[in-house]
Amino acid sequence: MLDKSFPLNALSLLLLGGQASATYLYVSSYSGIITTLKLNGSGSETTLEAVSSNDECGGSASWLTLDPSNGVIYCTDEAWAGPPGAITSFATHEDGSLSVLDTQETFVGGVSVVQYGDNNNGLGVAYYGGSAFTTWDATDPAALDLVDEFVFELEEPGANPDRQEAPHPHQAALDPSGEFILVPDLGADLVRTYRVAEGDFAVTPSGDLELPAGSGPRHLTFAVHGDTTYMYLVAELSNTIFGYTVEYSSSGIDFKKIYESGTHGEGVEVPEGASAAEIVVTSDQKYLIVSSRNENIFEIPSFDPDSDETIVSDTLINFSIDPATGALSQLQEVPSGGRVPRHFSLNADETQVAVVQQSDGRVVLIERDPESGLLGDFVAAADVEGQVNTVIFNELI
Repeated sequence: MLDKSFPLNALSLLLLGGQASATYLYVSSYSGIITTLKLNGSGSETTLEAVSSNDECGGSASWLTLDPSNGVIYCTDEAWAGPPGAITSFATHEDGSLSVLDTQETFVGGVSVVQYGDNNNGLGVAYYGGSAFTTWDATDPAALDLVDEFVFELEEPGANPDRQEAPHPHQAALDPSGEFILVPDLGADLVRTYRVAEGDFAVTPSGDLELPAGSGPRHLTFAVHGDTTYMYLVAELSNTIFGYTVEYSSSGIDFKKIYESGTHGEGVEVPEGASAAEIVVTSDQKYLIVSSRNENIFEIPSFDPDSDETIVSDTLINFSIDPATGALSQLQEVPSGGRVPRHFSLNADETQVAVVQQSDGRVVLIERDPESGLLGDFVAAADVEGQVNTVIFNELI
């Protein structure tokens, strides 16, 4: 019997012989609102229609993670107005709306949630402002249970004292083996690693990867080619991409650097004032995309059909990955669709990239050719209230 406490999801649709009937994009904003956009049409006829909004994540909704197996979204409140922060679980519904399952108080500054462990029922949460990392048992998404918390300190400010006055964990990421959670710490110039225990959601510290002073590691991602696992990390303060081979042993996880360049690739100058943001490897492990903020190097037509004006845009940088060496080769630099592309994600068949433009309050869709990896034209855009910061697809409704 299907669990009626949850909405229809991919598994239940298969059991019922049904098919996905809609594609939604969920967009979080520092206004505290989660907006649901419905994707209509295709090709040049694609549109994004706002169909629902929800203000129950907190005053500074900052991150969204979708659990597709249960049709649940986890949202963090960064709590810009002050403590406490929060993590909230939402049920997704066929009309695009969300309903709260549970809310738990947390440190301030929650900026990333990753699933891990048995049936992906564990949650790891990174707190930029709270200098902390916590883990949760989400076996029942309506009753989130804190497992452990780790709070970090610096003996003295880092090489960039304005941004490195304290530890600033910016992401929680799961390695491809599922055995380690990695936490890039922008303030401490470290990637903190944690080994996941078997059979429960406990984690134990497993050493740190040190980054050059003042680099400010922000986000990381992985590519697996045969027996070789590569990790790629984007550093916000130095606007650098670092590549490593990943080596596993009984004592933990180790990294050997095999690549380093600016965010625009080897030999390409990074624009003054740039600020690296997101980094993603495509599911075929062949391509890597980085977003870079505050560049303003493109002028593109306005998305307002009644306007003949142009607007400025920041950048997405697209790379191919050499499977033998892990080296990156730049394929293209394209406009992101506006100012401050804080986050982006790809749809299931990776023919579209959704990008949030934080300073413009806009979400854009960019077409993509999965074979060549090349990014193409804008196919749709929607204005969304506030400083938008995360966008994720849900094609399972």
